[in-house]
Amino acid sequence: MALTGEQKEVKMMSELSNKVLLQYESLQREYEKIKKECKKMQEERDEALRKLKEFEQVSHRVIEEVNNIQENLEIEKTCRENVEALASKLNRQNRSLKRKSMLFMSRLGADVVAEIGLDDEDDEDPQEEESAVCSSSHCQIVITELRDKLEVILAEKKQIAIDLETTKEQLCQTRQELLKEKHDNTVLIAETFQQKKLLGKYNRVSQYALDEFEALQDDLNLERDLRSEAEKFAHEMLVEQKKLKRQSQMLIQSVSPTEALEKALAEINTLTHTLETQRLEHQQQKKDVSTEIALVEKDDSEKTPANSSGALDLPQIEKTQSEPGQNTRDQNTPQHTTTTVCTDQLKPS
Repeated sequence: MALTGEQKEVKMMSELSNKVLLQYESLQREYEKIKKECKKMQEERDEALRKLKEFEQVSHRVIEEVNNIQENLEIEKTCRENVEALASKLNRQNRSLKRKSMLFMSRLGADVVAEIGLDDEDDEDPQEEESAVCSSSHCQIVITELRDKLEVILAEKKQIAIDLETTKEQLCQTRQELLKEKHDNTVLIAETFQQKKLLGKYNRVSQYALDEFEALQDDLNLERDLRSEAEKFAHEMLVEQKKLKRQSQMLIQSVSPTEALEKALAEINTLTHTLETQRLEHQQQKKDVSTEIALVEKDDSEKTPANSSGALDLPQIEKTQSEPGQNTRDQNTPQHTTTTVCTDQLKPS
């Protein structure tokens, strides 16, 4: 009955160890899956960071270009203001020179004025008018070109400002995604750490179960060996008893009662001495085995305190070991009865 209980415990421990191994394998597969997902998310994060860096570089280039365009606009504006100031200054100087020339011409004679006026009108006035017209038309063309350039630059500036706003929005969105990915990575790392702790616990439990299974297996093998030795010893004793019984019967039939009695008594003494010696040896072997089992259980209890509930108790083992001894003692008692019967038969009437 004790053997069946031990077999049940061994079977239960093997089932528990198999279940723990299956859970360990499933957790390991889940850990590999989470590790791959984490690696994929890290690659996506690196890609997002690279795009973010590119957006920052583009935005910096756009800002630099906008600043250059603004500087060019400021330079063109200052140049145009300077040109307008110089033109107004030249106009004032021309008007002052005309007034001065009219003043000097009024002091000269009419003939000299007419000659000078005719010569000047023939020679200088057309050129001055052409130069004035050309200079004014050229200025208008330059101003028109500058206005066109200014409109184009303003349109480009507006487009660049729109692109800059779009880039900023994309940058903010990318940063939010990056923060979200960081949070997800933190959560995954925490889950991975928890799963590692759980795997460590499962490993320790499986190791404890394996140690207890090995201890139970050793105890079971030891008990089987002891039982087989006890059965062998009992069988030998039974054979010896039958042999002695046959010999005693033969002696009773062949020898006189006195000689048969003496021989039977001598054989009984020899057999009693042999049985006592073997009984003492068997008890000593049982004590040695019990000591070894106690030491093994003590080592197991020191290694795995949680396994004390699943191990076999020493009294149960001693009980299982004492069963062969009891069998041998039960088998030895008929021998004494037969010997007494033989002595009674051998007594002289």
